[in-house]
Amino acid sequence: MEYNDSQKVGSKVYYNVGVDGDRTYPGVDLTVKFADEIKNYSDEWVWIKARKTAGNYAGLHVGDYIPITCSNGYKLNAQIAGMNTYTGYADQEVGNHIDFICKELWNDLHVMNKIDYNNGNANRPNPFLASDLNYWLNSMSGTVPNSKTDAATTVAVDYTAGGILYYLPDKLKKQIITKRILLPSRYTAGSVLTQDNSWAWQSTGKLWIPSEVEVYGMTCWGNNGYGAGGFVQYPIFIGNMNRAKKRCSNKDRSHWWLLSAIAGNSTYFAIVNVSGVCGSSSATYTWIAAPVCFRI
Repeated sequence: MEYNDSQKVGSKVYYNVGVDGDRTYPGVDLTVKFADEIKNYSDEWVWIKARKTAGNYAGLHVGDYIPITCSNGYKLNAQIAGMNTYTGYADQEVGNHIDFICKELWNDLHVMNKIDYNNGNANRPNPFLASDLNYWLNSMSGTVPNSKTDAATTVAVDYTAGGILYYLPDKLKKQIITKRILLPSRYTAGSVLTQDNSWAWQSTGKLWIPSEVEVYGMTCWGNNGYGAGGFVQYPIFIGNMNRAKKRCSNKDRSHWWLLSAIAGNSTYFAIVNVSGVCGSSSATYTWIAAPVCFRI
């Protein structure tokens, strides 16, 4: 059966015929498929935002993509990871949205933290939001962990003229919204923890990385409860190996970071390893890439 958008059977119309059934749908370039429709908008990101706002997902499928050319020459394909995956969720109710996760990883590798540390801090109790990687992803300046034993010890960083967000096209950055999510906390003043000890509603930056549950549908190395209860698996990762990714420029397969801190220690985070297996790594390991993920 072809990958049709719809099929009429009697008086009823059934959508996504062949797309969700056999898990082999490769996705199509939406700027080609909807070129005539996009002509009515200033650019493809204004178009997809209008579609999202109207709740009009006809002809859009998980795995379909919009190409991105970055100002440093990197080329990415932003795939639809889920449409309205979190609608109705959160303390501030989430409305219509499309979450994109690029098929390719960012080519430049980056540590999670400058030291082996997977706790948060007083300002950002969630380990990922406190991390050096988060500041780099979002091209921010601020302070990040700089001690394995003292959360109050930090070092200043400035990625405002680098990182990842800096290089994305302005037309895309204008349409990205933050992701509201229930994130685990791992912080107590004066202590270094080896387990998540709470959770809280947080808004991410414009760029984020998924959790173990969002990729694997379960916890593997992280905590159950606080570390899992706020997430759902993205449709793009169900029943396939879409999580096995390559870097965008050199095309090498690569490990990539997840936001989940590992249970039972204070230094490791979960990763997707080069073969697609859920693994873990110390926060300072240098041979790990970052996925480019955002919400429209």
